[in-house]
Amino acid sequence: MRDFPIGVFDSGVGGISTLASLVKLLPNERFIFYADHKYAPYGVQTKESIQKHVFRVVDYLVNRGIKALVVACNTATSAAIDDIRDIYTFPIIGVEPALKVATDSNTDKKIGVMATPLTIKEEKFSKLCSRFKNSFDIELFPAPGLVELIENRDENGIDEFLIDFFRDKYMSNFSHLVLGCTHYIFVKKNIQKIYPHLTIIDGNSGVARHLKKRLTELNLLQTTNSFDIEFVSSGDISNVEKMREFFKIAKTLL
Repeated sequence: MRDFPIGVFDSGVGGISTLASLVKLLPNERFIFYADHKYAPYGVQTKESIQKHVFRVVDYLVNRGIKALVVACNTATSAAIDDIRDIYTFPIIGVEPALKVATDSNTDKKIGVMATPLTIKEEKFSKLCSRFKNSFDIELFPAPGLVELIENRDENGIDEFLIDFFRDKYMSNFSHLVLGCTHYIFVKKNIQKIYPHLTIIDGNSGVARHLKKRLTELNLLQTTNSFDIEFVSSGDISNVEKMREFFKIAKTLL
């Protein structure tokens, strides 16, 4: 089983930012990255709809013979990861907004969390926020529409969106911005350019460390170099080349 691949999935290319962190820390492993383009984006759908998509994707990856699964989508993690863990026994790692990293700084300014509307509405996210809300001023920023701009690599549209999105949020009052969607990491530099004072945080490195720890504990860590990435999309085959391009970009963001 040590030679089996690791499954990684997202609704689109956002999880490729997570994949890049996994590859950096686990350079000997094989990966299958599945992007559910046909049903993207997840973040504006109902919980029930997302759960159906997630189980379909997981069934595909399980049939491919994976040894571990990374749900590289905050929305899918919030909506379905507990249900997946009830069924499968291999390591299943999700992503969630890295609020703890921001709160470790003991800032006396506000902490912003930028995420999809469904992630922000989910109980799992509410519980995460409740751990810190008595000690920190946390403000939530749902950002519908940004995922689609990132998928289309619409740089002008992204910059216009961000300027308009943050216009009335008084970002000078914030010290940290937590990116609660793996897609948003691809616009981290765009945000930093507008607000250089912000410390912008994502949770990808923590996900990679957690997976490595679990694989080591179970003696599943690949010890010989068999590195490979297979990209799969539920949508048009042209998406595979797009995913390879996003992987190149993601490696420059580490």
